[in-house]
Amino acid sequence: VVSASGFGGELQIVDASNPAAPTIAASFATFGDAMDVNVVGDRAYLAEAWPLNGLEILDLTNPTAPVALGYLQAIDDALEVAVHDDHAYVAVFDGGLMVAEIADPTSPALA
Repeated sequence: VVSASGFGGELQIVDASNPAAPTIAASFATFGDAMDVNVVGDRAYLAEAWPLNGLEILDLTNPTAPVALGYLQAIDDALEVAVHDDHAYVAVFDGGLMVAEIADPTSPALA
């Protein structure tokens, strides 16, 4: 289970193999407040708010040691993220929708 911690700027990976006693397997300090996360395969896509707003992409191949791959700045707080194929759709506070091309996760770009 992967969770965005909200205000505080952290992604947490929770080992829920024992549902009665879940444990934090790893955490990752994000650039901004981690508002939302969408996991597709071995990638996590994070919507981040203040102090840095944008989309951060992490490699979760080793879930106990997430690795930052790429970042795309948004014009305001990124609140939610959805991923489909090679695009991430990021809801941005007071800015509408940011569509990011994520085919190369190390270099996301506006679509």
